[in-house]
Amino acid sequence: MPQVSRKRYLSLRDLYLPENLRLIVIAESPPGSGRYFYDASGSIGEPLYKAMMQSISFFSISKEEGLREFQRQGWLLVDATYEPVNGLSTAERDRVIAKDFELLCEDLRAITPDRRRRECLTSSLLS
Repeated sequence: MPQVSRKRYLSLRDLYLPENLRLIVIAESPPGSGRYFYDASGSIGEPLYKAMMQSISFFSISKEEGLREFQRQGWLLVDATYEPVNGLSTAERDRVIAKDFELLCEDLRAITPDRRRRECLTSSLLS
């Protein structure tokens, strides 16, 4: 599968940014399989998608419908890195996530402008 750019992942996610953000779920990374959570053309049977829909008690007939409900409820899924890390050793995963940590902090600051002064703490994410 061709490498998907961080910019492409964010452009898909940004289609579903909640107006009233209530919860940010930080996941590890998009899967190497290409089944990205915010890709509305994907299947409602994808494991992460199913788990998130169960978390909001919503059962959809299309991924687009579920993503819109996720957005309506104020939930947002953010990846710690947009470089797929599944299949890597734990040490290598940690290295990739640590390398992109400042990008994650910038992303969180951008989507939570009312909290711009708060610091993104390395210890909470990398411990």
